[in-house]
Amino acid sequence: MRISLIHILSALAALSVGAAAAAVEPGSEALPFIRFERGLAESSLAGAGIASSSNMAYASFGNPAAIPFSKKKLDIEGTWLRWMPETFPTDYYNFAGTYNSGNFGLTLGFSSGKAGEKVSGTSFTPSDLQVNGGGAYRVADFLSVGVNLRYASSKVLENYSYSAFGGDVFVTGQYKGLNVALGVRSIGASITDNSGASFSLPTSIAFGLAYAYDFAEVHSIEGDLDADWWLSGALSAAVGVQYGYNDMVFVRAGARYGGKSVIPDYASVGVGVKFYRVKVGMSYLFGSDLLKNSMTIGLGYCF
Repeated sequence: MRISLIHILSALAALSVGAAAAAVEPGSEALPFIRFERGLAESSLAGAGIASSSNMAYASFGNPAAIPFSKKKLDIEGTWLRWMPETFPTDYYNFAGTYNSGNFGLTLGFSSGKAGEKVSGTSFTPSDLQVNGGGAYRVADFLSVGVNLRYASSKVLENYSYSAFGGDVFVTGQYKGLNVALGVRSIGASITDNSGASFSLPTSIAFGLAYAYDFAEVHSIEGDLDADWWLSGALSAAVGVQYGYNDMVFVRAGARYGGKSVIPDYASVGVGVKFYRVKVGMSYLFGSDLLKNSMTIGLGYCF
């Protein structure tokens, strides 16, 4: 049975109303690391690109509905993320991959993080874990839907950890070079700690635009714009630009306004090289006291 656009938009609207009704105070969200960018392209664009279909390895961390519009059949990538090296250094080791048949897509992702500093007065080191899986289906030539499921846990003290199941729901449309995405990210039940306090996941209503243009045979450029309205009431936005030469060399830059969301303001730059289907690259974050000198280095394969 084909899913109608009205049914899809109605479901998203219901989720949006539910999020608004359960609004929480900024800063009270749990497991904020599930919203960090792991992919080379995504981190280089300051997290912009939720509507983009050009880099799909980390779709399980973002928007799976964009998968069927990608030109790639397979996209896999492993990265090392050095997060907040100046304030609370944490190393995240990430691996993700996406398969695209053209009509449907499957995506998987894994992330393991360990802090570089021990908890004061103890020998314990905090750690994070995240496992994702998702799928997408093209319901029309111009429209696709996608869902991610996610398990995440954080061990903050030797005898104290917390975890949650969550997910993402997205719709993505494409017209010529323009992609439009609408969805809800990080939906999930609240978490209760040992004291009885309740914390929500960092849920947001996400909207994205991506426009890609090829010219002079060997040049390409893509612009991305994202906006999020968070369960906490915070607003955030990100913009990014990617230039590619001969589908081999890529230069990227982005900027994010974080507002009171779980991710602060920052800017980013990055480069990537693809040769015989193997891709390597790095990104660098600056402009934020919390995130400055954060960086991502990675290796991938796509075709």
